[in-house]
Amino acid sequence: MATERTSDQWFTILRTSAELRFGSERAAALTDELRAMAEAVARVLSEPLNFHAESPVDFPIERVDRS
Repeated sequence: MATERTSDQWFTILRTSAELRFGSERAAALTDELRAMAEAVARVLSEPLNFHAESPVDFPIERVDRS
């Protein structure tokens, strides 16, 4: 699928840039975290909204903005 190919290209660019700046071990961790976030966003956007159901994504308390 073209979308998967495009996302793989972007992740390759991001990982290469991160490797140059942070080193390969940290770049791998950052890329894995970004990929997990992208998959979570795609999952949320692909499902119909059901405001009475549990959240499809587990948000850590420290990342929730309470403003």
